[in-house]
Amino acid sequence: FFFGIPRLIVLTAPLGYLFFEYHFFHAEVWLLFLYVMPYITFTNMANSKLLGRYRHSFWAEVYETVLAIYIMVPTTLAMINPKLGTINVTPKGGLIEKSYVDLKISSPYTLLSALNFLGLAFGIVRLFWRNSFEYGVVLMNILWTIYNVIITGAAFAVSKEARQLRKAHRVPASFT
Repeated sequence: FFFGIPRLIVLTAPLGYLFFEYHFFHAEVWLLFLYVMPYITFTNMANSKLLGRYRHSFWAEVYETVLAIYIMVPTTLAMINPKLGTINVTPKGGLIEKSYVDLKISSPYTLLSALNFLGLAFGIVRLFWRNSFEYGVVLMNILWTIYNVIITGAAFAVSKEARQLRKAHRVPASFT
């Protein structure tokens, strides 16, 4: 349950460079690419081979992103003082009469998407006009930001509640 903070760092890290030109670490882009891309590729291949029928890496990232903001605070508080962290249980038994987007639930992902879109605009400016001498660094952060836009966009899409047509919440079953 401690993935909330690292997930938010991943979703905002390229913005530190794109907005403020802050270098989190100093390495040649080609070396970073040489070490990171095989790791990402082989990790995704191994996960796909092991969990392919049951879990997809992309949807696992979306799932973690959806939960990250809402699980980060209670788990951190519970770590500091176990009496402080509380988690609300999803209410059961209600039917959704019509489809809608839950704007309250989706607001963190809307903000993250907006920040990443803004970072993308800053990145394009940096790529062509301000930091053309760091072409690789800018391009890597732009690609990372595009990926973050896709993930936060999918997280936002999850906030759409679909109309439920079922008459009961449980499916009748016979176990005899």
